[in-house]
Amino acid sequence: MNHNSLLVTVPGPGVHLRVSDAGFPADMVYVAQNVADTCRKLGIIPSVHRIVGGMNVPNPDAMYDYFLNAFGGLNGALIMSGATRCLTESGFTPSVAEVVPFVKKFLPNSVTAGSFPRTEGMTLSGHGTLFVGSEHTVIPNPETEHVVIIQKDGNDDSLHDQWNADLQFYLDYMQLLRDEMGFVPVLTVWEGGGVSVKEATQGNDRGFRVCVAEGSGRACNNQLSPANFNGKNIHHVPYKNGTLQRTLMQAWKISK
Repeated sequence: MNHNSLLVTVPGPGVHLRVSDAGFPADMVYVAQNVADTCRKLGIIPSVHRIVGGMNVPNPDAMYDYFLNAFGGLNGALIMSGATRCLTESGFTPSVAEVVPFVKKFLPNSVTAGSFPRTEGMTLSGHGTLFVGSEHTVIPNPETEHVVIIQKDGNDDSLHDQWNADLQFYLDYMQLLRDEMGFVPVLTVWEGGGVSVKEATQGNDRGFRVCVAEGSGRACNNQLSPANFNGKNIHHVPYKNGTLQRTLMQAWKISK
């Protein structure tokens, strides 16, 4: 975790934006430690969740309901995503990255975080907006508390178009929290595409718990279906599930 990093913003309310050359900066461990301390005071096992899935979800109401029910019984956790926001003329696109600030409103003891790689088209506009992509429609999610921009190699432009270039680093961070601090790492997948399949597969390879919202579409109905993706740490939970909260809590194994 001893990577060169820069905390761009100052402590206080709002987004804490970090830029790192190779992985999650060391001070993100202290963020997790605060979550762990809170969880233990509440008598619950600390857990770190990465919400995985698409950038443009066709059924956002079902997605929000799923995760609100899923996290409704979880009083404290570190909840992560891709930490971006896709702007439109009327607001922003419903994506899995919007789940994190959404559930935070109902979980006062949780902390939100996320990461994305530096892209070749990253620019700062004349009026101060940081655009993640060249189309000037994607920005860091302003409702995520801790955002890490991963710049793997500033001299290698071939890396800047890879939207999964932060994948190994956020998985490393989750694994560190498990191995050193007793967190339960969980990936929960809604819909998703090729990058989501890589996230789920590599998370499972590390022994993380992977929950698939069966029936939510795309990868969850195909590459990540029970027939194609299974194992002792993999749980397929239909998004239309009357006992969703209890089922997921049992799958996550974070209840004492």
